[in-house]
Amino acid sequence: LLILYDCDKLWLTFAREAIGIIEYFSLVMFKQSEFVAHASVVNCLSIGAYSQRIIATGGDDNVVHIWSSDSENIWKLSGHKSPVECVAFNPNEEYLGSGSRSGSIKIYDINEGKVARNLRGHQASTCCLYYHPSADIIVSGSHDTNVKAWDLRNKECLMTCPGHDKEVSCVRFSPDGRWLVTAGVDGKIIFWDVVAGKIFNTIKLSGGSYATQLEFSPVELYLAVTTSSRACHIYDCENNFECVITTPFESSSIRSICYSNRGRCLCTATDSTLRVYELPNNLYYKEVADGAVAEFSCLQTSKIAWDGVTDLRLNENNHLIAGCFNSNFVSLYNCDVSGICGEDGC
Repeated sequence: LLILYDCDKLWLTFAREAIGIIEYFSLVMFKQSEFVAHASVVNCLSIGAYSQRIIATGGDDNVVHIWSSDSENIWKLSGHKSPVECVAFNPNEEYLGSGSRSGSIKIYDINEGKVARNLRGHQASTCCLYYHPSADIIVSGSHDTNVKAWDLRNKECLMTCPGHDKEVSCVRFSPDGRWLVTAGVDGKIIFWDVVAGKIFNTIKLSGGSYATQLEFSPVELYLAVTTSSRACHIYDCENNFECVITTPFESSSIRSICYSNRGRCLCTATDSTLRVYELPNNLYYKEVADGAVAEFSCLQTSKIAWDGVTDLRLNENNHLIAGCFNSNFVSLYNCDVSGICGEDGC
């Protein structure tokens, strides 16, 4: 028996059919906390992937805040002279990168609560940041159409990655750190060899669509890409970079995605819907015949009024954590999805 007090409860019920048997699960997603985060509009939010117990936010007030998962303010970090557009934790959550509308980037020491690095080079808003999984490198994407990789030890730009004709929308390193993937409003997804510093593949999305988010599977070289056309596609980066699986189109933009730790499930969120998809076995164990695009098996669909959802994390205990912002408020949601994942986890 689970009893939750003083929470906005959203009871989620769904069914899964397996070998002719329909299994029913009942879940609770509750609003863990809601609080005023900034003096003006919140522009960005990131949940620390390592502990999933700290959250960073940036706002129009030129300030970065770091919060505990129970909404305690750990640090108020100043220094930016224009609105903060993006924030990103490094892998062990000792540093936080933040990008501003002026293009400047600040790296904060989370233990000390102060600026550790100032990085300048972009000529327009820095809109996305991502840390290398093992090296002291952060990559930034900007509305000036450039991507830059920064050496944080030497405080210098390692390389500038041209190739986009319009503003950059997202950046990601592969889990092993050998590849850098960038996406722009021009519809291009560009793959860079980090060591060689060269482009080795480009995907051009059709119909005027462009990538809004990129996420690598933690166990295979499969890249999930959400697009402005409101769908999610998975590309097999080991076999000709072909799209091997796709979701049905949503009625509104997919704002956040995350893989489970074992890569068996993918969660997608719009401002009104959470979906949990089970990836088909043939995606991982055999090629899809004749280049056909497989479909996800949707384990669960839930209607949730969580405007501004912007980050999802599914931890090893099969708890889904969602971070949302609307105006100057931030909300955190928590859901136990072990009923979906089973005893072995997702």
